Amino acid sequence: MKNKAFLFDRDGTLIKDKNYICEFSEVEIYSYSFEALKITEKKGFISIGITNQSSIARGICKEEQVRKIHNSLMSIFKKKNIDIVKIYYCPFHENAIISEYKKNAPCRKPAPGMILEAAQEFNLDLSKSYMVGDSTRDIIAGINAGCKTALVMTGNGKKAIKELETLNIKPDLIAKNIFEIAKLV
Repeated sequence: MKNKAFLFDRDGTLIKDKNYICEFSEVEIYSYSFEALKITEKKGFISIGITNQSSIARGICKEEQVRKIHNSLMSIFKKKNIDIVKIYYCPFHENAIISEYKKNAPCRKPAPGMILEAAQEFNLDLSKSYMVGDSTRDIIAGINAGCKTALVMTGNGKKAIKELETLNIKPDLIAKNIFEIAKLV
C-alpha cells in the first residue's frame, strides 16, 4: 500500500520568510505549524519538506548551513512528537555565482524533481498527497508531480494568488495558513 504525504514549502509556509536564512537562530517557526503537522499525521500523512534554497548557489549560505537548519527543524518537531521524515532542498539556480550550483536543475520548483524523489523514497501515492506552499512555483510543482495543491496566504501567498489567477491555475485548497490547510485535507 502506498503512503500519502503532506509536502510543504519551508519559507513562508512552515516558518516565517526572512529571505535568506543561514543560521538556525534566524528561524522563526509559525506557532501553528506544530499543530498543523500533528493534525496531518493523525490523518495518516507523512510530513516532508520541499524547498528551493538558491542561497547556496548565490554564495549567501553554505550547503552545510542549510543542512544544519533542516536537522534542527526536524529535531525541534521531533521533541514535540512530530516526525518530519525528510526535508528535500534544491541548491541549484541558473544564475548562480558558485559554478558547481549553476544549472537549470530538475529539482528546482516549479519542476517536480524533489516531489518525485520523495515519492520514490517513501512509496507515495501523489494523487492522495498535498503540496502546500506560499508561491506560484510551489503550486505548479505540485501540479507537475500529480499532487493535490494548497496555497497559504502567509509568506508570498497574496502575491501568488494573483499570479495563479493570471495563469488560470487554481489550487485545490486556499487558506490563511498551514494550520487551516491541515484541517481541510
